[in-house]
Amino acid sequence: MILDFVDEPFGKEQLFQEMFNYFNNFEKIILYHGTTNLFKDQILSEGLKSRKFLSNSVYEGKKFNGKSIESNPNLVYVGSLSTANWLGLKAVNKYGGDLIIFKLLLDKKELLPDEDSKKTGALESLVWEGSAATNSKISPERIIGYNETPEYYGKESEREFLQLKYLDDIFRFTNENYKKLLN
Repeated sequence: MILDFVDEPFGKEQLFQEMFNYFNNFEKIILYHGTTNLFKDQILSEGLKSRKFLSNSVYEGKKFNGKSIESNPNLVYVGSLSTANWLGLKAVNKYGGDLIIFKLLLDKKELLPDEDSKKTGALESLVWEGSAATNSKISPERIIGYNETPEYYGKESEREFLQLKYLDDIFRFTNENYKKLLN
């Protein structure tokens, strides 16, 4: 079974271990990457590459509390749909174009923690921060869909992606499903 990490969970502090154990049941996870549609054709043909190969960074030269928040040049960042939306809008603000969200099928064992996470493991980083990373490149074969419509935060049926590959046996992790798990 595949976990589709659509929304970030509520109450992460109180329920972190429970959610970590739940996420750990899945070998494959659908995660998202947001950017500007100016890069769409290149991403669909060549995959997602780290900035080491592209020389573009949303946080170039930016600091928070005196610390650089520049991304690791060797990593591609992925996360929940809401995280991808937020980061994608940062790319649109810097480079122009419109928001596009790529839907990715990744193996859990290939993930690394986001280096800005308070957690040291990839799955922990996903559960706690809603983000993780992977080394250097995500091949086009791992892109299973994309959405160029930024208005996706409504009901599940409104979160439509152009499906490039059909997948079976997916559990969508939404806030609605999360509430049901707690009952």
